Amino acid sequence: MRLALKYFVPFCLAAVPYVMPLQVFQNETNIFIPVVTSSRSESFGAVRTSPLDIESEDAISLAVYTETNEEVLRTLSLPLPIYEVGIRKALQKMGLQQEHLEMWEKTHSPSALQYIRFMSEENQRKVAHVALYIRSVNKNIDPKTIWREAAALVHYSRKYGLELSLAVAIAQTESTFNPNAVSYAGALGVMQVMWRVHEGLLRSHGIIAQEQMFDPEKGIAAGCLLLSRYLRAYGDVQLALNRYYGGLAVAYKAKVDRYIARLDRHSEELGL
Repeated sequence: MRLALKYFVPFCLAAVPYVMPLQVFQNETNIFIPVVTSSRSESFGAVRTSPLDIESEDAISLAVYTETNEEVLRTLSLPLPIYEVGIRKALQKMGLQQEHLEMWEKTHSPSALQYIRFMSEENQRKVAHVALYIRSVNKNIDPKTIWREAAALVHYSRKYGLELSLAVAIAQTESTFNPNAVSYAGALGVMQVMWRVHEGLLRSHGIIAQEQMFDPEKGIAAGCLLLSRYLRAYGDVQLALNRYYGGLAVAYKAKVDRYIARLDRHSEELGL
């Protein structure tokens, strides 16, 4: 049962101070706080302050985590969302710090990177594992792209109800995680999606130009969207992969299965 507690907190929008009613919604496990998402926007989202996971971006309208939001949390003496230990350890293994994620998050806003700190410890650990796995598979991919892909794979596989291991294995099968991949048939990006075939569907989901297929996160979003639709339509992984592949995909599925097993072994080796 949600309880509503009302506060009045001064905000500044477009450099004009005023008082905005701030409503905090609390249940047994979560606290949601509406916060300003831009200094020049009247759009408000919600910051969940417990380390439990957001089920989808529809459950939260937060698009940008800003210093203003952090100030609100501090004012209310509530905990700030954090990167869990799995993320920090994976960053260290790659010679990075959490400041790199924060910088990339702002550079590519909106980005799946912005959801990491709001994920549960388990799902943050999945992002860390996928990032390290991508690095082990393709050392030619730069760290920023690796983390954007890892965050997107976890986020969009959850959004569209896919097994994460299947999404990762297909990305590896299709492009070895290369966001700039182009096939002889015209398939594009990490998940090798055919823009000319799926343009209408992709546009309806916010991917509005062919060039965006080379964005690692949008390419992954497109592939996860298509795969989820095929799985729902056919109710069988082999049949769904036949449709995704564009033909009989027995050998294709065997390759995907090998990569799923490889991902599982990698997780065991890391102790995740």
